[in-house]
Amino acid sequence: MKIERFQYFAEVARLGSITAAARKCYISQTAMSQQMSALEEDLGVCLLERTKTGTKLTEEGKILLPKAEALIEAYQEILGCFAAGKKQEAKLTIAYTGPMEQQLLLAAVPVFHRVHPEIDVQLRQCSMAAIGEELENNECDIALAVHGEIRMKGCHHAEVLRRPICVAVSAEAALANEKMLTMEQLKKRHFVVLRPDASTRTSKLIHQWLISLGWQESMILYADNIESQLLMVSLGEGITLMPEGIYPPGIRLVPFADKENFVHRTEAVWKGKSSLCEEMIHLLQKEAQKCTGRQPDTEKI
Repeated sequence: MKIERFQYFAEVARLGSITAAARKCYISQTAMSQQMSALEEDLGVCLLERTKTGTKLTEEGKILLPKAEALIEAYQEILGCFAAGKKQEAKLTIAYTGPMEQQLLLAAVPVFHRVHPEIDVQLRQCSMAAIGEELENNECDIALAVHGEIRMKGCHHAEVLRRPICVAVSAEAALANEKMLTMEQLKKRHFVVLRPDASTRTSKLIHQWLISLGWQESMILYADNIESQLLMVSLGEGITLMPEGIYPPGIRLVPFADKENFVHRTEAVWKGKSSLCEEMIHLLQKEAQKCTGRQPDTEKI
């Protein structure tokens, strides 16, 4: 008989819904139903009465609930007694893609360290094409990427940062002296984008967008990664789009004057349930709010 089934049962009883409890425990509704059926089979009684409006406890379920809660509490106390004796150092690994995510981590990680000095926070910079694999292969606990880049099933997503997208130009270029730029001013200029295989989605969408606006293929230049993209811009080889932020001296960001709303969204993606992951994500959102003055739209954590 698995302790997790009693934990799941307590959540179903507390929320009055198998679907809500499944969401809270980060498992599917089908899996939660199967766990409840297995617990009822183990005990030989019916614990839940399923209705159109939710789930309520049977008389046997009402008898079990306080005993299940006491069992869970005792189990957690046992774990707590021996947690301090574990020799393996706890760690939290975060994979990220670009300078925006890096700047956010530089602000949030020191705050996290002050609260959890025992946790080893490890950072891994990855390409947008590879960051999903990092998460899928359990090589990171949290992945920070452009919204929509990671589409794995069973993952949880929360927006941590939203910044306006600007035109990145060489600091030596004439465009660097402009206060704002329209799309018409950018046409017939070389545009630097990531290679189509450098991301799962974003680079392809930008390429299609440029073609739809009239850019010729010969006017589109390709970079292997974001660092190369910024280097090509700083050397005056072309322009590109970057979210508002801090960049090397050779880069100048100029806002769009067009009415169309260009926005960069960074999201945190993670698997399973982890209080450390949730705490780090809250810190990232808090630091982002300090920078932007707005609260990102988030999935409830």
